Amino acid sequence: MTSRKKSLRAQVVNWLMVLFGILLLISIAVSYVAAVDFANLPYDHQLLATARTLGSHVRDSRNGPSLDLADAIRDSLLYDEDDRTIFRITTSTGQMVGGDAPLPSLSDEEAQSQPELITTEIAGVAMRIGTIQLRVPNASGDALPLTVQIAETLNKRSRLARKIFFKLLIPQIILAALPIGGLWLGVGSGLAPLERLKVALTARSQYDLSPVSVDEDTPDEVRPLIDAFNEILERMRNLLDSQQRFVADAAHQLRTPLAGLKTQAEFALRLDNPREIRDALRQVLAGAERGSSLASQLLTLARHERSQHDEAPFQRVDLNAIVREAATQYVDAAMAKGVDLGFEAHATPLIVSGDPVGLREMAGNLIDNAVRYTQSGGRVTASVSAHGGLATVRVEDNGPGIPHGDRERVFERFYRGLGTNQEGSGLGLAIVREIAQLHGATATIDDGPGSIGTVFRVDIPTAPTASDPAKRVLHTSGELQETGARATGS
Repeated sequence: MTSRKKSLRAQVVNWLMVLFGILLLISIAVSYVAAVDFANLPYDHQLLATARTLGSHVRDSRNGPSLDLADAIRDSLLYDEDDRTIFRITTSTGQMVGGDAPLPSLSDEEAQSQPELITTEIAGVAMRIGTIQLRVPNASGDALPLTVQIAETLNKRSRLARKIFFKLLIPQIILAALPIGGLWLGVGSGLAPLERLKVALTARSQYDLSPVSVDEDTPDEVRPLIDAFNEILERMRNLLDSQQRFVADAAHQLRTPLAGLKTQAEFALRLDNPREIRDALRQVLAGAERGSSLASQLLTLARHERSQHDEAPFQRVDLNAIVREAATQYVDAAMAKGVDLGFEAHATPLIVSGDPVGLREMAGNLIDNAVRYTQSGGRVTASVSAHGGLATVRVEDNGPGIPHGDRERVFERFYRGLGTNQEGSGLGLAIVREIAQLHGATATIDDGPGSIGTVFRVDIPTAPTASDPAKRVLHTSGELQETGARATGS
């Protein structure tokens, strides 16, 4: 099923056409009522004048009132080649003086409200009825009250009303059509910058992510759209640059372990001594483990770099539990090297909003880095604290430390300080910074107590209300356990 194309110009004009249509219908109705009123006005005056003339021919004598009207005068008053006219004259007592019977009689209340003009049906024919009250002298010298009603059909009135109505209607239709046509052209002119934008974007190469230019003719309503589009292009450029750097770095770093694996395997194939073959295979296995670790870290770095551009799946997590779990994973490595690994937890759950997998990876890389570069017999302490609206993860060691000039560079990809004599990919701290930036946190390096060793610190925004309470100390003695003293791994 294909979706209908929607034209902005058509939508705007359609809505305006509906509005103009409603206004036109209202105007037509008002014009029709006005046309009928204008058509009735002269004929109503003529109708009432005829009624007065008829009433003036009533004579009152001793034998009662009578209509003294010659046939010639009657014909001149009532004859009309277009309409039929009838009349009725009655006294206040309802006595008919002259005229035609079909006209409706009036009640006293209606008679008091005259003169009156109404349109009604008589014997199924629409007629206009005029009613007036007159007084004529009678035989005793008093005034005789009379009610004169005269009615005529509506032929000439309707004809005049139609003429007036159409003379009013035609200009209204023209006045409604002209704005709609002007709006169609005006909206098209206003949307022309969008058409030019479409042409410019269509003509672009898929590699051209430069910002879309905004000229002085661009309407204010279109500028926010172009600005938003340029912002998307900027994010795409950053993402593509990041991906290109990642691919280049990954290709460079994976080439070395793969070449080493190939060399070791070729060397093992040339050996005949089983012991030498096993030694060569152990070298192959060690190289494979290094390559696997490097690939895993590269994938982790790529995942968190992508998260910088996507909506992160944040949730409420306990930073105590995250760092404790990360420290537990490196107990064996610390004991094997003879490093005392400790964990100092916040006394109460410290809740932050974040990605639990990413935070665990961040804490694990900090602890792994500290254990890896701390000498045998050294100490590494991971801790969690809260102060000043921040949740802080600290990993402190008493190792050889990091020169001040290298402290910023260690967060770069594949950077490894000279003279460390430690195997590694140089990606651990780069991953730490990526995850910290994803959480709006900052990662810094300070000197350890007494300028001995190094303190890695990550401050994550939070909103604790309580002051930083006392801490519990957990240490490596086969496993992390809560105790009051620290034990050295052996």
